[in-house]
Amino acid sequence: MSTSIYDTAWASMIIKNAKGKRQWLFPSSFDQILQQQKPEGGWERLHGEPEIDSILNSMSALLALLQHRKEYLKLHDAKAPKDLEARIEMASSWLEMKLNTWDIDGTDHVCFELLVPVHLKLLKEFGVTYDFPAHFRLMHLYQSKISKMDVNKMYANKGTFLHSLEAFIGLIDFDRMKDKKLNGSFMSSPASTSAYMIYATAWDRECESYLETVFVSGQGKGNGAFPSAFPSEIFELTWALSTLLESGFSRDELGESSLQTLGNSLRSKLEASGGVIGFTAGEIADADDTAKCLLTLSLLGAKESSAEKLISSFFNGNHFRTYSAERNPSLSANCNVLSALLHHSGAHLYIPEILSAANFVCSAGVSGEIRDKWNISKEYSNMLLAQSLTKFLRYASTSENGQQMIPAELLESAAKVAVHILTETLRSQSSSGCWGHDCCERTAYAILTLVTLTATLPVTGLQQEVQDAVSSGQEFLTRNKHNWGNGSQLWVEKVSYSSLVLSRIYCLSALRSSPIGPLTSSSDKVNIALVLKFSKFFSTIPLFVQQTTPALKLSIVEGLPFLSHLRRIGSNIFRHTRAQEDKYLSYIPATWTMCNNLGEKNGVQTSVLTEMMVLSMLNYQVDEYMETVVASQYQGDLDAAKRLVRRICEKVRVDLCKEDSEELATNNTSGADHKYNNDLDHNLPPQKHCKTGHQAEAALEIETSLIKYASHILRHPSVAKAPSLIRTTLFNDLQTFLLAHITQLSDNKSLFPALSPNIFPRRMSRTLHEWVHTTGAFHTSCCMSFTFFCCLIFDAAKNKHSNNNDNSTWIFESPMKKYLADDVCLHLATMCRMYNDLGSAQRDCDEGNLNCLDFFSSDTNITRQAKCRLSIFKSGDSDSGMKDNCPIVELETKKGELLRLSQYERECLNLSWKRLKELGLNEKVERALQLFIDVTDLYGQIYVARDIGIAVSKE
Repeated sequence: MSTSIYDTAWASMIIKNAKGKRQWLFPSSFDQILQQQKPEGGWERLHGEPEIDSILNSMSALLALLQHRKEYLKLHDAKAPKDLEARIEMASSWLEMKLNTWDIDGTDHVCFELLVPVHLKLLKEFGVTYDFPAHFRLMHLYQSKISKMDVNKMYANKGTFLHSLEAFIGLIDFDRMKDKKLNGSFMSSPASTSAYMIYATAWDRECESYLETVFVSGQGKGNGAFPSAFPSEIFELTWALSTLLESGFSRDELGESSLQTLGNSLRSKLEASGGVIGFTAGEIADADDTAKCLLTLSLLGAKESSAEKLISSFFNGNHFRTYSAERNPSLSANCNVLSALLHHSGAHLYIPEILSAANFVCSAGVSGEIRDKWNISKEYSNMLLAQSLTKFLRYASTSENGQQMIPAELLESAAKVAVHILTETLRSQSSSGCWGHDCCERTAYAILTLVTLTATLPVTGLQQEVQDAVSSGQEFLTRNKHNWGNGSQLWVEKVSYSSLVLSRIYCLSALRSSPIGPLTSSSDKVNIALVLKFSKFFSTIPLFVQQTTPALKLSIVEGLPFLSHLRRIGSNIFRHTRAQEDKYLSYIPATWTMCNNLGEKNGVQTSVLTEMMVLSMLNYQVDEYMETVVASQYQGDLDAAKRLVRRICEKVRVDLCKEDSEELATNNTSGADHKYNNDLDHNLPPQKHCKTGHQAEAALEIETSLIKYASHILRHPSVAKAPSLIRTTLFNDLQTFLLAHITQLSDNKSLFPALSPNIFPRRMSRTLHEWVHTTGAFHTSCCMSFTFFCCLIFDAAKNKHSNNNDNSTWIFESPMKKYLADDVCLHLATMCRMYNDLGSAQRDCDEGNLNCLDFFSSDTNITRQAKCRLSIFKSGDSDSGMKDNCPIVELETKKGELLRLSQYERECLNLSWKRLKELGLNEKVERALQLFIDVTDLYGQIYVARDIGIAVSKE
């Protein structure tokens, strides 16, 4: 484990009385602090390191400077550096600058909410004070943590607090902690042990001996620098052995006798600790090291220990905690536990815990929270997810217990996360072959991720891309072999550190690995054909002309698991549609994943994509349902259909008003595993015209389906968390959307029944501008979907650290922003409707649907224009002069005029969007809104190129 400025600073402050003289116990440690201070004044090791590292390192180092200034005159042999005052001044100013820009909500290091406040307190004793934006938030976290701690219990029992005794200066009596040390240390922490040495009233020779051992045997090797923890043999040994064995190194290569010796040692230490173990033998156990120890013993083929103690000690019924008092759950701990349980010979005994751990890691994946608290590298988190999820998918497909007990939706979530990791890893590789700014260790993580995933997943159409990426990464590692042992400060303690051993191990393992894909099934061949077809088609769409074919393929492949999800739930609401058979369904996932990957920055999380894909499918389905089932049932009384829609929407709204929104958000399942409520109250009085039993049954079926559809939207957990005004807006948008379908049916009746010579021609009472900005735009579902999407991103953007339940602040904080957002949405909906009508002119004519093209004439007799359009399509000749006494207007001329109008709407859209961004939007919100605009725009561009709507037969 690499050395730490933080722990070195604390060791440098220990003063020992020797024969009546006060002297520094480790004067060379202070020399290290002086040597590592940057010209700017702080102690920042690497550019881009976590903010909390530079803050805590600089706080502790500044404290050491101040302590030395105070004490050097009292020490007979001490001489203060001549520039000590200047150093203190620079350090204080630099630290003030860092605190003023600190993003506290992006911090998740161990115990930071206790360590920073206590350092602020200690610095204040020297007259150094700071007032910074995050101070109030920090003290709120501090009080919340401290209020849960009982000092008397700390005196009575051991706990993880022993690793950070310096955090409790002024709160505990250090003398009463003496019996909590093990082999002279407090949970193997040099900083914690140093704090005890400073604040205990009696000198402790055992602690001194421990620190002297670390001074000599730690990574500093006597130069004065201390590591964050020492020893850590269980951690490094189990991580190293399991990685080597899983990457294909044979027992002979690693040394059979050595492996047996190590296996016996691990098993005896695990058993001596009662079935659970920590990062070093004898210290407080944790789930992470216990899981890795169990996995290593399984891989070694040694006698396995039961996982019961792991479960009873760390499983909380929902996920596994690293330690019992953990503030935030750890992704890596749950990944490692999942891998250990799945690899255990008694895996069938732990199905409930396997499902919980799998659900936790999948939920983290689909929510975008792929960031671990013990390693700052995203490649590391992706690697652990890949390893655990591939084991899970393999177990589900090969084990009888897995096939019977693992829910389909959980398997779909696992596949979504796994494929997303695959495509993201391929996408993030640099041109030099590395990942993570020329970092060998992160490159090794990424290579192992690709190799692991391709051993289980059918890499549909990406075999060559994966092979090229792995080869290029391995070439990078070979060229930079001299850097393997340098390590990167990726691992997390109080501050970040590196492990030279693990850096070498991961690089060795990455070089040894090679991608070997699973056998290709018939469904995989179908998917390959789809990927090739779509990548060719979408490369011609204006939105993607700058995208390379490989980039499009990655996004299309990423969408494939979503397609399986849509097919599975396709008939959950509208059971009489042909949605899963229609061509549009396969387009939905690709449109969202491709647009989500436009640009260099990350898009929205998988859970938001899933919800919007499901809504897109349902909107297609409701469009077909209204045009067929509802139109057939209410063809003689469309006003009754409107009353039905209003009653249904009102019923769902009233039911929601009776429920507590917070309880709703808790009890309903969100994201990829959203369940539809099939137990709704359907006892609505039948419509007055439904007199026969068959008619009543059909009417009830319509009510049931539309209630389910409305409930899916209005009862969604993210909607429940939105401000009440927005929920009302969504209710109105949904009702307007459904009513627009019925208005469209009425407009169609005004148009196409008059094609019969026995019906007197009718005139259209509205202009194109009025119709396309109302019925035409609302019919697209864009406005309703936009409000629903805003609820999703509002929920996702809520700060995960916040305990504030106030939901009154919307993503558009001001009336001006809300106005411009509405304007963006309406122009977007109008433009999309125009594009839609350009592409569906033939189908609308066949089905008798009013189309924007029907308004292009000075003749306001809409029936005459419809006859004209129909005659053109029937004859296939737009230059035939006169037909059926109707002037023939060339269809392509009409389309050109409509296209020019759509470009005008695009100009309006761009102006509104520009003005909205100028007012200032949250960066993530702006990216999400751009995604919605791009997807909606894309569907319009697709319609121009290819009509993918649902063809409805007319009888």
